[in-house]
Amino acid sequence: MWLLDFEWAEIRHALIDGAFPWIHVPSCWCVNRLPDDLPDLLVGIYWSRLAEGIPEAAEDRHFHDGLVAASVVGFASNTCSDVFESDRRWGISTLRQRNLLRVRIFERTAGAHGYPAIADACGTLGEQIDTRWSDVEPMPIYPAFR
Repeated sequence: MWLLDFEWAEIRHALIDGAFPWIHVPSCWCVNRLPDDLPDLLVGIYWSRLAEGIPEAAEDRHFHDGLVAASVVGFASNTCSDVFESDRRWGISTLRQRNLLRVRIFERTAGAHGYPAIADACGTLGEQIDTRWSDVEPMPIYPAFR
């Protein structure tokens, strides 16, 4: 038996879901940090399955260009503007913890896949918010991986 939940179903680019391991599930309340090696492993599994149904996705450059773009969408669309004024807890981490983690992840991702200007911009942003939010604890790793 298969149970399908269409409550939040929508038609969207396949790589939005594929980027979720990299940007740590931006739409979920229960976000903690994944072990460093796990996001790339999960994205690789997603990539291989996606390429079975969409042959164009098998080409490295197409996949990674799309994945970086999807990461930008996930990062930008889930960054709350009010987080710059105050922090609040959403589920098991704070909004600032989420943003600090994601800007650093996106810096690495963009740099690793041929987007040095975006990586540099994220690095600069990361340094500025590290300084401004010096009291924010790093996001903890999910309890299952501790």
